[in-house]
Amino acid sequence: MRQFTSLQIRVIMLLLDEKGHALRDLNQRLRRKESELGNLGLTAKKLENDKIIYKLPPRKTTNPNSARPNTLEHPYCLRRDSKVFNSIMNYLISDDGRHNLLNDFLNSEYTNSLIEHQSFNNMHEYIKKYLEREHIKLIASKTLLTQSATINVYKNLADDIQKSTIGNLCLGEILLAFEEGFMPKLAEQIEILSDFNSLEAVRLYRETLHRGILKAFESLTENSVITNGLRDFMVWDNYLSPLSSYPVNGTSQLLFAQPFQRIYEDAYLLDGEMVGVLSARALTIYENFSDILFELFNVDRPTIEDRKLMTKEMIFHWNVACTRFDRVCSCLADLFERGEGSGNFHVESDGLTLKILNR
Repeated sequence: MRQFTSLQIRVIMLLLDEKGHALRDLNQRLRRKESELGNLGLTAKKLENDKIIYKLPPRKTTNPNSARPNTLEHPYCLRRDSKVFNSIMNYLISDDGRHNLLNDFLNSEYTNSLIEHQSFNNMHEYIKKYLEREHIKLIASKTLLTQSATINVYKNLADDIQKSTIGNLCLGEILLAFEEGFMPKLAEQIEILSDFNSLEAVRLYRETLHRGILKAFESLTENSVITNGLRDFMVWDNYLSPLSSYPVNGTSQLLFAQPFQRIYEDAYLLDGEMVGVLSARALTIYENFSDILFELFNVDRPTIEDRKLMTKEMIFHWNVACTRFDRVCSCLADLFERGEGSGNFHVESDGLTLKILNR
């Protein structure tokens, strides 16, 4: 692991603003004496030789108090490089006492510029190995997922979703794709979010991608690809359970793999959202049961007799799911009434057990 001296890391932290700083400026910001400028120069030279920092072209002094405003200065910048990023990361996470610096590093304009110029996917590759440690994951999630460059990536994806949903596909291809889940680029970006703290990932998704998904569902409905009932269900499913909803999973998987268990599983209620938000997803199925059955029959085109049998089975599964759903709502209502927890809850189910996790 690359080691940095105390002075080197202080210089690096000052260069995170991406503005470039000359030696005299750095010396003043470090509150060092004029006589110590030479020593700082040696430190900067060492970092430059190690390819951690580099010199920008000369520019007029940025010192507003300079008696010679036309004097040229030679500012230093951090290299936007994966090796530099990982060297600093390894150093900062090696000691718990440096985690405040880690927060500043990941929240910096330097890191934002790396995302902007080298992509969020590359940043994910840089950081992925560190996310196995929960406290590092939380710091990384609160910083990287709120960087403007990251937000722009997901906003741009949202803008592309509607075009990608219909595109040049024929109706049969669209139906199959929607049932099985498609748009691999979008699915990949959502799966990347799953590596981060789930609350921060869900917040980012809702603020960016969800609006694009809404437009996509509207487009599919207007083009008679899906029913109004399925659209309403998917809108709420995508809001409550974005990391496992469409397009990570297709509609057939979500609704019928374990019939109607989706109404109470993998749901996020954040920032004090009440039980009514969770109930909205279940209500869309209750009010549009015929539409949901139509989507089921549209997959395999069963005979009339088979439809009758499948309808009875779906009614049975719905009643079972509603019983479990009522238990979840009752527990959540008790938590809200007693004012317990953080106001951020995640409802999980493995098909046998139900959990309400306080996040």
